[in-house]
Amino acid sequence: MQNIYYTTLEVGSIYLFIAKTNDGLCYVSSNRDSAIILTTQLRTKNISHRLINDEKIVKVEREQLREYFLQKRSSFDVPLDQSLIGTDFQRLVWKTLRTIPYGTTTTYSEIAHKIGQKRAVRAVANAVGKNPLLIITPCHRVIRKDGSLSGFRDGIAMKRTLLYIENITL
Repeated sequence: MQNIYYTTLEVGSIYLFIAKTNDGLCYVSSNRDSAIILTTQLRTKNISHRLINDEKIVKVEREQLREYFLQKRSSFDVPLDQSLIGTDFQRLVWKTLRTIPYGTTTTYSEIAHKIGQKRAVRAVANAVGKNPLLIITPCHRVIRKDGSLSGFRDGIAMKRTLLYIENITL
């Protein structure tokens, strides 16, 4: 049985669900149904788990995310546990996303090129959309080749907010 500890964070109108295992942060989302979504994903993979509300265990991650929203933090230094969610390809894309510098953007095509699969733009976009670590793995920094915003798991309004926090204007 996998214990997953979680808490929530509210900064202004922003709500976050933050979850971690003993190995590290495993899920961050602004969706108010995040506990249900995470549970469904884990059940799909036949991962027996228990969600435990424990703000103390998730304190460091919660504080770093709060600092990000207050524009006092531009990077994160918490352990990550991506063993629960995602395929090897998705994890490769997510690892590449974490190399996008704060305050900059890149495109799906550029990510595909960086991972050595320049023809896999749609697969990259799909992986970006399944990113379980909102903000920590900065999928909000990925835009279309024409410079426009594309879909975002937690909504375009949230993507715009995150880009605004990083002083990115499109």
